[in-house]
Order: sequence, then structure tokens, then C-alpha cells
Amino acid sequence: MKSSTAVLTFAILIVLLFISSSYLSHTNPPAPEQTQATSFFTQQVNPAGQRDDAEVRKFLAKGLHFDSAVILLGWNQPSLKDLAASGFTVLGTSVNAAYTKSQRIQIAKWLKSVHDAGFKSYIMLVDTDVTTSGQLIGDFARLGVDVIVLDEMISNNGVTQATLLPLIHRGLTVKPDLIFILNEFEWNAIVAAYQWTTLLPRVYVASDNYNLRATIDLNIDLATKYGKLPIVWLIFSQGSQNFDCYVNFNVWAGYVAARGIPTFFYFVDGADTWTINWNLVAAYPG
Repeated sequence: MKSSTAVLTFAILIVLLFISSSYLSHTNPPAPEQTQATSFFTQQVNPAGQRDDAEVRKFLAKGLHFDSAVILLGWNQPSLKDLAASGFTVLGTSVNAAYTKSQRIQIAKWLKSVHDAGFKSYIMLVDTDVTTSGQLIGDFARLGVDVIVLDEMISNNGVTQATLLPLIHRGLTVKPDLIFILNEFEWNAIVAAYQWTTLLPRVYVASDNYNLRATIDLNIDLATKYGKLPIVWLIFSQGSQNFDCYVNFNVWAGYVAARGIPTFFYFVDGADTWTINWNLVAAYPG
């Protein structure tokens, strides 16, 4: 079953390389023939897409990010028991190429403890090149992580469709039920992320533009257009004073809550500034 799923996934990725354009502005929708092809393949490979989204919506409803230093050094953090009581459903942290093998092992143990406590787990890849990203995706997929988050790889790292899709294929080959979330803040990058992954039912796009609330609505509109589930990040700690999301956190939280979409919160930091808005974050509906 796993091998057949991997073959099908690889075939879909090859098709995507031919039917999707690279990096279009959100004001330029796909050509009619591309839309028709997308619709056809979506119907063929994902007839249960709505059921998949319902399942994913449930366990990605409310996420929380931890600074990896908090985990590695055991600094102050909310307990897993308290997080469960506050309705969090998925927890995670980040890694990059600079992390040592022992640090990655320690993070992997923490992710296992998160999973054992009844949460879903994710790992975010930050500032990693394509080769390192591929290695980390394979490693953490084998460890059983539920979600891989690729952080701003289009906006900041210049990743193209030709380099992104093999990364996704690598993870799905190891763990066919793995979910990918693509974090992006630039509008063109968000549009590209949807267009490049439109045939892949377990790949989602999250907006993390903390100064422009209209980006949230763009993401929702595109998710509706492409039959996906939109996700949004809200920032609530550490050096975030220059972000409108932080300055007006209550407004942003209310804005997103009214739209009823999965929300991830960034982040539990080592300086304890996460405690400033914690009551609002904890009370946010999951």
C-alpha cells in the first residue's frame, strides 16, 4: 500500500511540473486549461478530499510553536496538561542545518512526548537549503512527526516548483499520511504555493504576514478557490513590537477567530515574553 501510494504521489508531482506556471501574481489566475486539468486530477486522486480536510481541520485547529532553545535548555514553558486544557491540538518547534545530531535527537524525544500526550506534532524547517531540507524531512518523517512546516522557502529561499515538489515527495514516500504546511508572507509566494501544490490533498498553505490582515483574507480566498484548508499564524511574543499583529493582538485574534480557521501561535520564547499575551492565547477557541 505504501509503495503504490508513493508511486501515485510521484506521478502527481510530475504532472504538476507540466500543468502549473511558476510564480504568478495573484491578479493573474491560472489559464482555463490549467484549471480544468487541476480539477480532473483532483477528482481522480482525492475523491475524499472533503473528509480529509475535516480530519485535518480538527487536529490542526489550534497550534503552538516553541523556541527550540526552550526545549533544549528546559526553560519556562506551559505544561502539556495546561495546553490540553486550553484546547491546543498540535505543538512543534523548529530546526535548521546548524543543529547538531544530539540536539536533533533531544528535539525528537520532545516531539515523541508531545505525541504520547495526545497532541499532533510538527517540525518547522527554517533557513535550510534544499539538500538539508530533504534530509531533515526524511529523518523526521521516519520518526513519525505528523506535520512538516516549510517556513517561507518561496519568499526567502527562492525555492521553485521544481525543487519544492521533490521535497514533498520525499516526505510522502517515507510517511504517506504526512502533512505539509507552507508558511508564506508575500502575496505572490502564497499564490505560487497554492498553484504548485493544487493536486496534493495533504499540502496546505499558512499565511504569516503580521502587518497586513488582508493577507489572511487572500489566503482564505485562495483556499476556497483551490479546495484547500487555510491556516494562519499569529505572533504574540519576543521582539514583536514592530508587528501590528503583536501591537493589536486582541484585534487580530478576534479577526481570525471570527473566520473559524486553524490558527497557530508564535511562540513560547526563552525570554518569557510569551507570558504577556498568554491569557488571550490560552482562551482562544480551538
